[in-house]
Amino acid sequence: MPYKSKKQEIFLRLNKPDVAKKFDKDIKKKTKKKAIYKQTDAKPNPYKNKALFKIVQSKAKKLGITVEPSKLKNKKIDIYKNGVKLFSVGDSRYKDYHLYLKTEGLEKANMRKKLYKIRHSRYRNKKGTKSYYADQLLWT
Repeated sequence: MPYKSKKQEIFLRLNKPDVAKKFDKDIKKKTKKKAIYKQTDAKPNPYKNKALFKIVQSKAKKLGITVEPSKLKNKKIDIYKNGVKLFSVGDSRYKDYHLYLKTEGLEKANMRKKLYKIRHSRYRNKKGTKSYYADQLLWT
């Protein structure tokens, strides 16, 4: 049961700490975070394929980062800098430039690349963001 007001919370914390603890426990139970990526329609990570992964690895080296195939169910690549994981990019349920190039040819891949760049132009140029690394690794 949450506190009715800030005054009630302060009063209980000062005068009845045992009651305040019960309130806190109830609030924690209600606000537990649910697990992310519980979707069942996940596809296998295409970047476990060595040929595709080498392309991305060479691009990552130029950017001063390291990459590995993602351990998360719906992500393609985990990005590391100085051994610390920054984030995961690319949804494994969708294609990127390299996959379009491999499966549907150069013309379709270039069209999808152009549309991606337009759609993500707001963030993809800000260095250090997820969108920047996704653009540089998966769409160039």
